[in-house]
Amino acid sequence: MKRIKHTKRTNPERFQGRLDGKDYFEGWYYKQVDQTGRHTIAFIPGVSLDSEDTHCFIQVIVSPEVKTYYYRFPLSAFKVEDEPFKITIGNNVFTLSGMQISLGDDFNGSYQFGAFSDIDKSLLSPDIMGFFSYIPGMECNHGVISMNHSISGHMRIPSGENIDFEGGKGYIEKDWGRSFPKSYVWLQANQFEDFDTSFMCSIATIPFGFLAFDGLIANLKYKGKEYRFATYNGAKVRGFKATETSVTFKLIKGKVILKVTAVVEGHGQLKAPLQGEMVRTIKEGLGGEVTLALSIDGGECVNLSSSCAGIEIALQGRLANGDS
Repeated sequence: MKRIKHTKRTNPERFQGRLDGKDYFEGWYYKQVDQTGRHTIAFIPGVSLDSEDTHCFIQVIVSPEVKTYYYRFPLSAFKVEDEPFKITIGNNVFTLSGMQISLGDDFNGSYQFGAFSDIDKSLLSPDIMGFFSYIPGMECNHGVISMNHSISGHMRIPSGENIDFEGGKGYIEKDWGRSFPKSYVWLQANQFEDFDTSFMCSIATIPFGFLAFDGLIANLKYKGKEYRFATYNGAKVRGFKATETSVTFKLIKGKVILKVTAVVEGHGQLKAPLQGEMVRTIKEGLGGEVTLALSIDGGECVNLSSSCAGIEIALQGRLANGDS
């Protein structure tokens, strides 16, 4: 797979922090869906650097019976390499070509990944955050490593079932910084009828000095083309309405309009960082439904739908009040 070399900004999979830092977190999100769409597993390896509770971890969320698990390790168990990229936590290994999981009697198995579907990058937009990636001290940074890729392998889960992931699909992203945003919506889907179609979106209230703004990053890959909607390229969010289990809104950039509807179908509780410490609780659904309606230059709407969507809705303040 082709990767841009020699910079952390354009290769967000690399470890962005320092293990001797404080009030800092970094986590990688590996999501896998089997070919039938019945089983979804996301593994989240990461580090939590806090004066009170420094450690590394592997967090797991499983669907259709949404359950979550948190495996804690001493920081000394965390090893990371840049070239080629590899994270090791105990007997668990995460790379760009696959992973090996050994979590006691709960999760055991391995995955192999096909070619990654990368995002478009440039000097001004070295990653999904655009020029904001050059601003130091952001509360939370986001990176997309693969919008979509094929997977194979097997995974034994706590029920004892050995799930065959041959012909399945994967997605990889990550976050790093001090804390998750207090208010945000995050969506990810790549189980569309067309194998190569994929979508991710994050709308969050971003602290910026003494102020705050509602930031947008969204990416749709469809029919060999990328549609990027972001605060930094002038895209707008309109008609935002949300509940604890659903969200609808429109993304508008020039003459391109994308209507988004997401519905959560069951969720589990994950740990999230607050000043680097994994003490916040968020809800994530893995079996949600995302529907998209894409219109270009006022032409006929293209309707797309994906099951097995990752959806997080954590709302406060302006986002909770909606935008008509």
